[in-house]
Amino acid sequence: MRKTIAFLCACCLFFGITVAQTTPPVKSGPTPNARQMKYLQDPMAAFIHFGMNTFAGSDGIEWGNDVKRPASTFNPTNGKVDTDQWVRLLKKAGFTRVIITLKHHDGFCTWPTKITDYNISKSPYLGGKGDLAKELSESCDKYGLDMGIYLSPWDAWEPSYGDSTPGDYNDFYDGQLRELLGGAYGRLNTETGKREIVEIWLDGATGDGVAHQTYDFTRFVNTVRELQPNCLTWMTLQAAQNYSGPEAGFPVDAFWVGNEKGYVNDPVWMKVAVNGTSVSQYNSNGKYMCIPEADVSIRPGWFYHAAQDGSVKTLDYLINNIYFRSVGMGIPLLLNVPPNRQGKFHANDSVALMKFGTAISNTFQTNLLTTQMTATASAVRGLGFEAANVLDGNYDTYWTMADGQTSGTITVDLGKDVEMDVIRIREYIPLGQRVSGWKAEVEVYGSWREFGTGQTIGYQRMIKGTLLPVRKIRLTITSALAVPLINSIEAYKSDASITSVGPVPPGINSTEASVLQSLKTMKVSKLKFEVLEMPSGHWPTLAEMKFYNSLNGTREEISRNGFTATATSEAKQAVNGEPDCPASNTLDNTISTIWQPEWKPKVSMPQSLMYNFGKQIDLSEISYLPRQTSDQDIASKFNIYTAENAGDPYTLSLSGGTFIATQKTAQFTPIASSDWTVLQNYSTTGTAIQSKTNTAVAQFGVQGGWFRLLGSKSPSTGIFEVWIDGVKSATIDTYAALLSKDAVLYENNSLSADNHIVLIKATGTKNNSSIDSKIILQNVFKLENGVKGMFEMAKTFDESREDAGTFTFEIRRYGSLSEPASVTFITTPGTGVHGKTYEDKTEVIQFAAGESVKTATVNILENSLAEGNKDFYIELNNPTNNHIPGFNTVTRVLVYDNDGDASNSNLEGYCTPGGTQHSEKKAYLESATTDGAKKNVNYNVTSSPTSVYVKYLDDFIEAERGSTFTLNLKGFQAGERSTSTVYQDFRYNKAYIYADWNADLTFSADEKIAEFGQQPPSNVILGNYDAVMNISQTISVPATAILQSIPVRVLYHNAWMSLSNGACSNVTEGMAYDFKLNVVTMTSGIKHQKENLFNAYYYAFSKNIVCTGDFTVNTKFDVINSNGVLVKTQSVTTPQNEVIITVPNISKGCYLVLIRNSKTSEVKKIIA
Repeated sequence: MRKTIAFLCACCLFFGITVAQTTPPVKSGPTPNARQMKYLQDPMAAFIHFGMNTFAGSDGIEWGNDVKRPASTFNPTNGKVDTDQWVRLLKKAGFTRVIITLKHHDGFCTWPTKITDYNISKSPYLGGKGDLAKELSESCDKYGLDMGIYLSPWDAWEPSYGDSTPGDYNDFYDGQLRELLGGAYGRLNTETGKREIVEIWLDGATGDGVAHQTYDFTRFVNTVRELQPNCLTWMTLQAAQNYSGPEAGFPVDAFWVGNEKGYVNDPVWMKVAVNGTSVSQYNSNGKYMCIPEADVSIRPGWFYHAAQDGSVKTLDYLINNIYFRSVGMGIPLLLNVPPNRQGKFHANDSVALMKFGTAISNTFQTNLLTTQMTATASAVRGLGFEAANVLDGNYDTYWTMADGQTSGTITVDLGKDVEMDVIRIREYIPLGQRVSGWKAEVEVYGSWREFGTGQTIGYQRMIKGTLLPVRKIRLTITSALAVPLINSIEAYKSDASITSVGPVPPGINSTEASVLQSLKTMKVSKLKFEVLEMPSGHWPTLAEMKFYNSLNGTREEISRNGFTATATSEAKQAVNGEPDCPASNTLDNTISTIWQPEWKPKVSMPQSLMYNFGKQIDLSEISYLPRQTSDQDIASKFNIYTAENAGDPYTLSLSGGTFIATQKTAQFTPIASSDWTVLQNYSTTGTAIQSKTNTAVAQFGVQGGWFRLLGSKSPSTGIFEVWIDGVKSATIDTYAALLSKDAVLYENNSLSADNHIVLIKATGTKNNSSIDSKIILQNVFKLENGVKGMFEMAKTFDESREDAGTFTFEIRRYGSLSEPASVTFITTPGTGVHGKTYEDKTEVIQFAAGESVKTATVNILENSLAEGNKDFYIELNNPTNNHIPGFNTVTRVLVYDNDGDASNSNLEGYCTPGGTQHSEKKAYLESATTDGAKKNVNYNVTSSPTSVYVKYLDDFIEAERGSTFTLNLKGFQAGERSTSTVYQDFRYNKAYIYADWNADLTFSADEKIAEFGQQPPSNVILGNYDAVMNISQTISVPATAILQSIPVRVLYHNAWMSLSNGACSNVTEGMAYDFKLNVVTMTSGIKHQKENLFNAYYYAFSKNIVCTGDFTVNTKFDVINSNGVLVKTQSVTTPQNEVIITVPNISKGCYLVLIRNSKTSEVKKIIA
């Protein structure tokens, strides 16, 4: 009995009160057993592939291909395999079980089995005394990790394998199972004193041409249940064929998810239906509970290959493409981490694991929803099943309604705005998986917005979105197989390393320009969608077709009630329990069902879907959602035909339509030709539209206050007009010397509170500098209903001198200005701190009615320390009167040091790339030059540098903010351009260019200027010759670039490998270069530090300090140690360009070299 009920009943009995207890719901469908429930509650498992394949060939292999290698091939190179390292790192990363491949398909056993001689005892490892099963068991004991085993049924070594071979392979395999499960291996259960194996993996893979072997799965399962009753069985669903017994005896606890990418698609029914030899997985009506397990490797291969060291999956991929699409979908994740030939995890894998584990641990550390918050529901079953149960943290309590109610809503009021980006919902599955449709919404600044939708929930469903200030959460169950049972609703703020902040702040409505195009609305009674081409290697599919009418920038979906669909061909796939694929599936509101043309036998294209609307509708657009369980099954080329009346013949309305072949989300298309071309995935804010005619018009509505139009400025765009309520408001020229996406093209902050219609009209005109007159529109931003206004900083970056005294900045207000409002600004430290760089300040800025701009100040503090440039930040928060923070709410203020030289002329403090050069030393830069800069650089060499990294300080580039220059890179050419002869120069590399524009001593992703070449090259002999041997790249210096010396970093890296750490990566068979760029300005009062006339370097091999520059007579050189003691002094009596200072027995440390003459002085820092 639940604790809450028990407590209430006890109280009521004590006081003599009678309480009618509410009867709980009855079980619905299959339920998880204890083995399955344990795995669902701790769904992080690790896979270890380590065996014969690790040591086969020059760099390991994936499949044995029936090649019988001697046991001596298995030979770890570093003594005892470090299973402690594996388990320690996995435990720290949050994994709860590890599964090791003790026998892969090659048949080699990494424990000293008595069943076959092909095992670890016959290898050199530990003199034949090794036993990986035992070693891993002991490590699991030591660090507290559960242990499972992978034992391949396919055995390419064993002579008895195959139905027609002598001997019974099932006896052989059962004997191996009994050795491994008999109590010698596994984690020690300290309560029972027995070793336990928590999972057994019976991989169903078999190579081509292998003799058929009938596995006795019933025998294998019985052995597992006999020896390890708590062991979860993972195997092919063929093992369940013809099973008709009770749930408890179902042989398969878990099965393969269906891909090796580590994800599952909605719906995730953890149910299996068995009908003789037909076993149907993910079946909502299945009689047996069986959980899919998502397996994937942290790198491309399952076994270790040194060539893949640079291809370890990124944190972003592990989190968003794997974790939230497996664990977040309610199923376990099995992540493979293959040890190298030393028997250790490679450093890149280890780092990725730690980042992955830390991000997950930090994200789910604190549930932001508490029992102090209020939960209400549309209906409640009765006592003990209240809405508040979703907040109590008790798995055995839940909210539910009366039997027969399969839809309902529960709302959690947080009482205040709480920042969150992850919501977790749990269904109480001990009574069965029930929910088949749900929607999660959040209230942000008074408006509800959709946070996520789906079909199944299961043990849990996690939705990760962008960070939002949420006041309420609303979960709506839209459908269920039986009355839904919701165990918990939780909310989290993700770790900073994986937090996604949307391009549009909450409270602002963003309308993509594809909706703004003035589309032709047609009266239509039926429509034909004709697929013209077969996707390469795939089949065209369609999950859902939806229909829209667009008006005034609003896309309105048309109800599909009464619509019918037919097709020229429909797949009849009633094989292995798979459903047919009729056209009607595209109208059923279920993304898991699809239309697909017949493939047995294959039909040719074109094939068509015909939609009869049963009436005449106004139609301008359709949307196409492809199959969600595979990639590239997309009808990328199509025609659309329409008919005004049901009896009319079809007429072609759109010819040669296209969809993106790799996009799995819904794509829209007009049903008739438009004056606009839609540019899919144009920028982070979505799609864009590009005018095709001189009369193209975009249209949208806005209600009072403010709106902002975004688009592109470029060398090839023209002029448009803005018309508001029939009156021309502005003429906008979108020409710019360089392409700038997401640019603010037009903004209006003075509209009355009424409704307005805005037209954007292409004019077909341009200024003389532009190449073309087309225009590109991206988004319109408006305030959400209920939001009266927003505040922004006028600049995101600004500057001050250290001796300025005060720094003045501007705050702007947008939206309705008819009422007063306020916003608070605060100062926060950067590299500069309050009391030293600036005076800390918090101030409320009051805006009166009608005011849109206010200024404020912060005091800047001067000191006499030569400490370099420092920065701090000014942030806006706490807006009042239903105002919100806008896009630009933070200003970074850089304070330039006026004491000493703060220009970092020697480019100190940056990561130093390492790696390897090509062995032939023919892959190097012959020259690097610039054109168009204020001062150009000229780097030339005649032979390969001796080091893989070159920091070139003998010359420099000087360029002004906002200017452009061209960087020319010429690689040494070992031979001509050839597709038949291999020449080992840069042609087998990719090239990357970075610049540290914000001078923070790092290279962020958005500071990558360009990359060149394919990975891997399409032609393995020619390589990337055309792309990387002679590079000419235009570099645009941002208007906000820091006024000091920064590196332009150029990397050349093996074209078959990824950069593991951006601009700080170790390169393989390549080179790394830093070229100094001095950023200067013409316009502001902030002056760049004077250009360095002198330089000083320490050469360790000669123990000399070398000074370079134009040294006049009587120039003096003082060498001072870190304690301020003069170590050496020297002067010149004749003009010189190089002076060598010999300092015998110089100690390691930091030294200052003071160089001065009658005109100037400079201080240089050196490291000995």
